[in-house]
This record gives sequence, structure tokens and C-alpha cells, in this order.
Amino acid sequence: MIDYLLWLALALGAACVVFYVALRTAADAPDAPHGIRGFVADVRAGLRGRGPAAVEPESQISTLEDFLSAASRPGQAYLGPDEVASLLEKRSERS
Repeated sequence: MIDYLLWLALALGAACVVFYVALRTAADAPDAPHGIRGFVADVRAGLRGRGPAAVEPESQISTLEDFLSAASRPGQAYLGPDEVASLLEKRSERS
């Protein structure tokens, strides 16, 4: 039980260190609110979706056939049985 509590305390301590570093680096921005209140305001804005809007990539609608033809490569995709047998014979001759 003590191991569990020790790892929990270590994880919470690491999270606090990360938050502290984030607060210190965010304080360098001149137009950002400072301190814990600014951090809480940023978290709330992010949860509400008021944060900076992420740019969505353009949707390109294509069929499965288009995708497979673009991803295909010329030549055989797999080795034939004769090729496998010859490779095994060469390998056995080497050893």
C-alpha cells in the first residue's frame, strides 16, 4: 500500500512541476494573463472551446479504388513458392 501512495505522490508532484513550468513559460507572453488565475482561465476557455480554433485539413473525398491504385506498387507483392524454395536452398548451402 505504501508503494502505491509513494507512486501517487510522485505523479502528483511531477504534475505540479509541469504546471509550474507551464505557468512560468506562459508568463513570458506580454498579452497573456499571468499567474494561476490566467492558467485557470486558459483551462476553462479550452474546455468551453473558446481557445484558438484548430485549422481543419481539407477533406478529400475519394473512393477505396482510388486509394488502392495510388498506394499500389508495380511488380509482385509476394514471393512465389519457387522463389522461397530457392532462397531456402541457398541459405542451407551457406550454413
